[in-house]
Amino acid sequence: MTSRPSVEHLCALAVVVGVGCTSSGATSPELPIAHNFERSVSQVVTRSVPQRAQAPSGAWVQIDKEGAPRGREDHTAVWTGSEMIVWGGEVRDEGIEPVNSGARYNPQKGRWKAMTLRGAPDRRDDHVVVWTGSEMIVWGGNQIDEDSELLASGGRYDPRNDRWAPTANGPLSPRDDPTAVWTGSEMIVWGGRGLGSTHERSGARYNPASDTWKSVALLGAPGGREDHTAVWTGKEMLVLGGWSGRNKARDHHRDGARYDPSADAWKSLASDGAPEPREDHTAVWTGTEMIVWGGVVHKYAARRAGSRRKVLALAEVAEAAEPDAPPKGAPSKPRDTLVQLATGGRYDLATDSWEPMSLVGAPAPREDHIAVWLGDELLVWGGRNGKQQLADGAIYNPSTDTWRPASTASMQPTPRWNHTAVVAGDQVLVWGGFGNGYETAVSRYQLASAASGTPEIATR
Repeated sequence: MTSRPSVEHLCALAVVVGVGCTSSGATSPELPIAHNFERSVSQVVTRSVPQRAQAPSGAWVQIDKEGAPRGREDHTAVWTGSEMIVWGGEVRDEGIEPVNSGARYNPQKGRWKAMTLRGAPDRRDDHVVVWTGSEMIVWGGNQIDEDSELLASGGRYDPRNDRWAPTANGPLSPRDDPTAVWTGSEMIVWGGRGLGSTHERSGARYNPASDTWKSVALLGAPGGREDHTAVWTGKEMLVLGGWSGRNKARDHHRDGARYDPSADAWKSLASDGAPEPREDHTAVWTGTEMIVWGGVVHKYAARRAGSRRKVLALAEVAEAAEPDAPPKGAPSKPRDTLVQLATGGRYDLATDSWEPMSLVGAPAPREDHIAVWLGDELLVWGGRNGKQQLADGAIYNPSTDTWRPASTASMQPTPRWNHTAVVAGDQVLVWGGFGNGYETAVSRYQLASAASGTPEIATR
């Protein structure tokens, strides 16, 4: 059962988006605080929603593109308490073009404002980002060549003054696809893919107040990986899933671990009942549980000249066999079949145990989707199934272990994957990603918690 956390607990959980908290646990709406999910980095917000006119609960509203930044994918987004900030990513119109531009969107005014490029970090995608309460911190990622053009640099963006400052050099090697969480005082970066396609099992903690880094203990850490998830519980970072090995022979993981920064110590998560191995999934923290859902695994079947590709019975999605067979006598080559998943699990931190999620009414299998925590329910939307972009989703209630469809109204976002979403008080803002080209319109999903002034939380 998942209950609504107390305001005091929410202050401890304020990881990427929200408002300021005093030592007594009260919220300060005028001062903002704290994976891509990029991929599923835990982000929590508490915000008092002002009374105002709104769309019906569950309705999608398409917002004008005027002033929006250039469309992109593999970017990041955070909510500051009053604005959504999107930054970085890549465009693949003619080859791969990483970007270092960004913009701020104010939903109350319905306006975009470009961010300064002066002092901005190098262009990149597959980086991580956190919101501290006053600054957005960017770190890591890659440029064009994912094996050699990796980054170990970052920057801090102050939206009040539209100003960038570099982060200090730290102990971590260049990497992309790590995860990051915000603890309330530090950003913890862990894992990712390093130079030469190695997979890192190292991490470090960055303190923006002192602009210093401190290495995370290696003893007890899980194996190196990328495309995993990490969430912050208020006291610990939970890491799960991902893959390692060679790109054409991926070893997918279902294991995970808990990292306690106060003790600089790791502890394995229970494996009994854990979801099957996966990458590119999502994970959220509810206040008592971590909910993991979706993702993909790559299945490999050898094929010699003249033979047909084996079709895996487990695959919900399989790529069509290539029509041109290799010359007779050619060596075996692994054939990569994508198996997207529509399964998940709930991890109870207090009991170190897993519970499965109902499959009845669950969305179609997918990866590269978004998942946001709405305070008592989980919203899943978009992504891709095979090579097909999706424009649907569902809402999961952990208290009843039930799914229901999300709105399919005509104003819903166009199909897309590799997009971002933030919870902004009583609405979810979706932006970017690749669908019918690169999307630039903001789409707003109205939540059921009408403008009553009650606090809302959200995790992405």
